[in-house]
Amino acid sequence: MLLLALPLLAQSENQRNRSFDWGGDMFVQSFFLNRDLPLGRPEELARPEAQKYEPVCPPPNPRPAGLSNSTNSACREEVDFTFIRFRVDFAIRPSPIAAVHFGLEVGNLIFGREPGTSGPGSGGKGSGRTNLETRELFLRLHNAPRSLVMDTGILTFSTPNGMVLAGSGAGFRGFAEFPAIKSSFESFLIRSEDNSNLDQDNNGFADSNFNDVTQGILRWNINFPRTDSVLYGVFRDDRNAGGAGDGFETVRLYWSGLYVRGQVGSFTFLFHAIGNWGRFERPERLESIGEPARLVVKDQLNRSGYIQDPEGRYLAPIHAGQSYYQEIPRKEYRVNAGAGQMELGYNLTDSLELSLQAAGASGRLGVEGDNRPSFVRSDQFRSAISSVQISRLAIDSSGGYTLFRGGQLTGLVEKGMLLRYRFENGLQLRLGYYYIELYRTPTMEYNRFHTRFPFLLRWELDATGTPFLKREEQFYFFNHPGIRKDSNLVGDEINLSAVYRILGGLTLEGQVGYFRAGDGYRTLRDVEYGSYMAEASFSVRQVF
Repeated sequence: MLLLALPLLAQSENQRNRSFDWGGDMFVQSFFLNRDLPLGRPEELARPEAQKYEPVCPPPNPRPAGLSNSTNSACREEVDFTFIRFRVDFAIRPSPIAAVHFGLEVGNLIFGREPGTSGPGSGGKGSGRTNLETRELFLRLHNAPRSLVMDTGILTFSTPNGMVLAGSGAGFRGFAEFPAIKSSFESFLIRSEDNSNLDQDNNGFADSNFNDVTQGILRWNINFPRTDSVLYGVFRDDRNAGGAGDGFETVRLYWSGLYVRGQVGSFTFLFHAIGNWGRFERPERLESIGEPARLVVKDQLNRSGYIQDPEGRYLAPIHAGQSYYQEIPRKEYRVNAGAGQMELGYNLTDSLELSLQAAGASGRLGVEGDNRPSFVRSDQFRSAISSVQISRLAIDSSGGYTLFRGGQLTGLVEKGMLLRYRFENGLQLRLGYYYIELYRTPTMEYNRFHTRFPFLLRWELDATGTPFLKREEQFYFFNHPGIRKDSNLVGDEINLSAVYRILGGLTLEGQVGYFRAGDGYRTLRDVEYGSYMAEASFSVRQVF
């Protein structure tokens, strides 16, 4: 009987191995940063309760641990910290046509620094501090050759290079492959979008979990020898005006894109073009003024008895003491914008490659000439969940610090050159130089310090709570720079990295980035000081 049972036990064990797979990775990264550039405008960094102007960037403050030469403020900083992330994926296959996939992530767990208003939470997608997250959890149904697939649950989704979106959410996915025409088709319908990367109050936890949204994605993947092409479209209908960080907006937006990557002889190329159109709406009392004044108006609305209904609309009482309300009118804006990316590479030798790169998106950063916020422009490229990664500091979504949060490309044009050298032992060196400009010239009339006119116009409220522009002469402020010239130069950046891949899925990587600011950056931040940001990191990744 024992001899007869042994084959059955072996068969059961083999069946168990075939029906259960797992994998994942462990990632540890340490950062070292030194900067004298602010990460926001002075009014954004100042204390909300301040009733008069005070220096936002005081002299360097000594840190408590006896490090008298280091600084830690919203404007100047010298800090180091480490974060750990652990990811594990499971696949359970109870039958030949069904599978359950589960992806669990612990991280990013940050240690080595105290939480505050500056730091890794200020920029970089995934840099907010969270603990345990379900990244994927879905049921998959498929045919025997797996050419037809249907998924339902919490899914990850993206567009090429994350220029439109790269995130996760709850919904459905369909996939169909047709080898005869070297094509595959993929579609997503997302009804709930993950917002766990938002940590606006820097308390270490997400401000909201999911945002209710209707989002559709269609992809046509075409695979020819030495060339891969993707033709895709994205539809987004977000009726949730009360979501975290959306400015009480409701949107209906569309994107279409063409992504082509291939190789011809010793040349490699990449072409990526995106069109963006649609509309969005905002409350009329909030849409025509800048962000600091909008917060004042919002507070004034609350004091005047305005309320928000479940759809995020502001409602005002018709008569004092009555429970009847009327809605603040909403204003509709149109979007007709675009973005693009190009890259041309040449293999100088079997080990050395030189690439020329360019990427940009339409729009203007800052404010308009009449002090309206720039997001009301029709040519303002709007992404769904941007996750662009080009350089280490200017346009970055890999974690740590970044100058434009989440790798946003809107209103920027970045041109660069990248040199790669591959050694036979698995070591790769990369040297990159990037030149970053603004797509449209920034306006300076309403800056305090970096301006072309010796006076300031700022938003205030009259006795009825209506916003108006008030002029204040130069003598109200000290250290006024006087007349300055316009400049589109955000700055330039140099990156150096070394990647060493060892047997067994172990990868070591060291990176250094140095950004030198131009007058375009100082115009956006409204500062007359600051010149650089430097970051170095070292990471270890073990895949299993």
